[in-house]
Amino acid sequence: CKAFFRRNALKDPKTFQCRRSSDCDVTLESRRRCAGCRLQKCLQNGMTRDRLLTSEQKAIKLRQIEENRNSTLKINSNNDKLSVKIDPEIIEEKPQKIIFKN
Repeated sequence: CKAFFRRNALKDPKTFQCRRSSDCDVTLESRRRCAGCRLQKCLQNGMTRDRLLTSEQKAIKLRQIEENRNSTLKINSNNDKLSVKIDPEIIEEKPQKIIFKN
């Protein structure tokens, strides 16, 4: 129902009129027979047209996603270029005493 609703909810409602009495049984097997009743069932189950993104909103969202990806790539490439110097005295191992208790 989700994909069908996303594709068809904003189209002209006249194209989705039931040829019968608007009470077609919408099941997995019969859902392709009547798009009008199928769309009505989506609306009755709580789907709303106002929550769908317009083509302009989709373009803005995709642009923001792409900008975020690019900025993340720049940050990661900068992190790869950082160098770390380790002082050998710091990593030198010192012998430790082992105490056995009886």
